[in-house]
Amino acid sequence: MTQGRDELAHRQARWLPGLLLDLLERAPRVELSEDGHAAVTIVARHLFLLIFFMGSVHTVQGVLRDYRHARSILRNHGVAIAAPAKADTALDRLLPTARKDRDLYTFTVDGTSYSASFATDDTTVQVAYAKAQPGRFDRLDVLEYKGSTAYVIIGTLVAVPALAMACWASLAFLTRFFFRVGRWSDLHRRNQG
Repeated sequence: MTQGRDELAHRQARWLPGLLLDLLERAPRVELSEDGHAAVTIVARHLFLLIFFMGSVHTVQGVLRDYRHARSILRNHGVAIAAPAKADTALDRLLPTARKDRDLYTFTVDGTSYSASFATDDTTVQVAYAKAQPGRFDRLDVLEYKGSTAYVIIGTLVAVPALAMACWASLAFLTRFFFRVGRWSDLHRRNQG
């Protein structure tokens, strides 16, 4: 980078906090008495606690659903090699996809062709399919990871605290910046002093 660009970026980084404080000062707000603020805070805490529990249950159910799906395929599975699919239409041949992270792959099981998009840079992909229902398939390495207990533990231990932090941050933002006693500038001066 050139010296002028570095200086411009440095100046922009210095005035950004001031701009954010100005935006927070101009944000719509509801001035409440101390009793009103306490009541809104209690209601908001219960609401966000309910949202947290519902989101946690939904997240854990999703992790367990992925685990059960992977285990059911891996219980009695076959492995096929999927190769990149050729362009089917004239438009596909004229406008090749610029993104290489999700390409279309095809594989054949018992004379029936299946196709799917996989996020990979490999030229061929190992696909595990359920022998009873070959239409249920995914990449072998993905199924092996999702079918492990480590996936359930890591998925739960990462997602639930992340959801808790998001709910806490949303609650803090709501109660401090929209429903508050006094003005943001007064609160900011108190925190600085």
